[in-house]
Amino acid sequence: GCPGNCVFCSVHNNCGRRWRPRSAENVVAEIELLVTRDGIKEIHLEDDNFTIDRKRAIRICDLIIEKKLDVKFTIHNGVAIWTLDREVLAKMKEAGFYKLCFGIESGDEETLKFMRKSLKLEKAKQVIKAANELGMWTHGFFIIGFPYEEMASMLNTLKFAIRSELDFASFFIATPYPGTDLYQIMKKEGLIDDIDWTDIRVCAAAADTKYFSKKELERVERNFYLRFTLSRLVRLF
Repeated sequence: GCPGNCVFCSVHNNCGRRWRPRSAENVVAEIELLVTRDGIKEIHLEDDNFTIDRKRAIRICDLIIEKKLDVKFTIHNGVAIWTLDREVLAKMKEAGFYKLCFGIESGDEETLKFMRKSLKLEKAKQVIKAANELGMWTHGFFIIGFPYEEMASMLNTLKFAIRSELDFASFFIATPYPGTDLYQIMKKEGLIDDIDWTDIRVCAAAADTKYFSKKELERVERNFYLRFTLSRLVRLF
């Protein structure tokens, strides 16, 4: 479950809002079994809230270190970046975390407010910098194409992705999944009458917005991927 209240998220429909963790000892016991019995060398944690309880996250890392488990980790689904600091990151690095994905979602303050995303962009920059300095790969997730979002706001997202020195970035198009507040907003605005629900996915536009057609949004998304990748090539060479 996730205690967040993001306008676009459908997790609440499936898992609810109450976060229900397994104990650190229980989690590490399963990891140990996978490593010793099955020879697993890498584990991807599909938990948006792995670090929401700081003590539990550190305890999991400490147990992995104490047991000398030879395994690497990535939080592939995204981690709550506002819960992180250098101490937690250093402990995660020591335990074998080599890549972190961050659900930053936008580089525009007004869009973040619309999303109801509890994130400060300056904090995000600090965490990305610390993770990079510790030798971890960093990957940011961003969403463009909200119903009231103009080009200037979307460009702020691209600029943030580039200037934050993330190693990787993914740009998705806001998708009004049924049961989300975003769905209700777009329905009220008359934007989702023609959605083909058999082919809905975050890498393609499901509906027009107030300012862009579906095709225009998809062109913007492709352009952002290209510009981010070119910026990283320039930095590399």
